[in-house]
Amino acid sequence: MSEEVKSSFAGVKPPPATLTSLVEIHALQVLIFTGRQPNPRTGKTEKNLDFAKHNIDMLEMLQEKTKGNLDEEEAGALEQYLHLARMAYVEAAEK
Repeated sequence: MSEEVKSSFAGVKPPPATLTSLVEIHALQVLIFTGRQPNPRTGKTEKNLDFAKHNIDMLEMLQEKTKGNLDEEEAGALEQYLHLARMAYVEAAEK
């Protein structure tokens, strides 16, 4: 890891490893790849619908594989973020 990357995380602790944080990561990737959020590395808005779709597919796979094994809060968060991701994709694809 480069010194620049190491220093930007100095004193920052990672969040707890939870299903919701994993879902949030994939949903954020969709927002970045649909151009709704700037790329944190470059600060530029970019669009790559193939990668956006890949992250939606990942969320759908998580939903399918964890069906019946999530608590109400986790299932709700997954459904909410998946809906947000799908809507961002549709909007980006229409533009």
